Amino acid sequence: MSQPETLSNPDTRSLPADGWQVLETTARDLGLNLAELWQKIASKEIRLIEADELEDLLDTISGLEGLLSAKEEGTIPWEQVKAELKSDE
Repeated sequence: MSQPETLSNPDTRSLPADGWQVLETTARDLGLNLAELWQKIASKEIRLIEADELEDLLDTISGLEGLLSAKEEGTIPWEQVKAELKSDE
C-alpha cells in the first residue's frame, strides 16, 4: 500500500529547516526513517506534544507520587513540625 501524497512527499515549505532537523533526529532516535515517523504521527501511534504540555504532565506525575507516598508512609502533623523547628532555634 502506498503512502498518501502528504506523507511520502511533505511540503517542506510548511516547516522551518530546524523543524525538519528535529523530526529527522527524532526518527533516527526511534530507529525509524522520516517517512515512517510521519506515518506513525498520522496514524496517531506516536503523538508529538509541546514542551509545556510535557512539563505539565511530569508535574502531575510528581504530585501523584507525592500523594501516594503520603498515603503509604503517612504524614507529619503541622504542630509536630512547628515544635521541631522551635527546638532547633
